[in-house]
Amino acid sequence: FEPLYFYNAYRDSNNIIPWLATGHQYDDEFTQVTVHLRQGVTWSDGMPWSAHDLAFTIHLLKSNAPMLSFSTDMDIWVDTVEVVDSLTAKIHLKAPNPRFMFSYFTYNFGNGIHIVPRHVWDGQQVDTFKNYDPAKGWPVGTGPYTLASVTPQQRIWDRRDDWWAATTGFQ
Repeated sequence: FEPLYFYNAYRDSNNIIPWLATGHQYDDEFTQVTVHLRQGVTWSDGMPWSAHDLAFTIHLLKSNAPMLSFSTDMDIWVDTVEVVDSLTAKIHLKAPNPRFMFSYFTYNFGNGIHIVPRHVWDGQQVDTFKNYDPAKGWPVGTGPYTLASVTPQQRIWDRRDDWWAATTGFQ
């Protein structure tokens, strides 16, 4: 899974690196944030990655609080998520939070929300869905590797030559 942003603590400046997002803006009260997503991102199964996946993930977390990681946070902070278009989402917060994007959607020190593919997770029971079926290509992610096999002793990952960043020229 890749995040909207990466945080690089070892840089003196420009340490927030846009990844699946190209940027975001808060309103003057910090109760709404508009997120702009990178064009050309695809899931490992070839489906386009979009604002619908971001909105679905936030709503999935909210509706499953407190069972899932970050679900209580999303339930506390997020009122609704509006999909403006496939590359734009507007998150309406319940209270001002100028650190919302950094706290939850900027991957830092192994921490951050994993956005899930709506086309895989929609209709699944989150407490029983295993999300592992190599014949179906699961798990589906946006990253440069796919999980090929798992045993108690090892995990084998295959490099994706069709990774969105390689095919779009993103660096």
